[in-house]
Amino acid sequence: MRLQIDVAVEELYTNICNYAYPKGEGTAEVTADIVGELPEVEITLRDAGKPYNPLEKDDPDLDVEPEDRQIGGLGIFMVKNSMDELRYEYKDGQNINIIVKRL
Repeated sequence: MRLQIDVAVEELYTNICNYAYPKGEGTAEVTADIVGELPEVEITLRDAGKPYNPLEKDDPDLDVEPEDRQIGGLGIFMVKNSMDELRYEYKDGQNINIIVKRL
């Protein structure tokens, strides 16, 4: 479970680096909380970069050979399939990505 969370956070953070700040400089905030009656970890990643909703990216076609697939999208696909929730919103000039994993 911890590896899934680590990979999900790394993937979302990498997307912030690659898409939110195309000139290479900016900030990102990562917070984590334990919430809910059934314990779950909720991790929020915020940045003030260019709006980018990773949920708008189509899932990769896994029936196509890897060398014939379009580049990109596999990381977000893994996040969607390994976390219990993945949410995105753009609010007050910030990209907000929230992942939830039930413990």
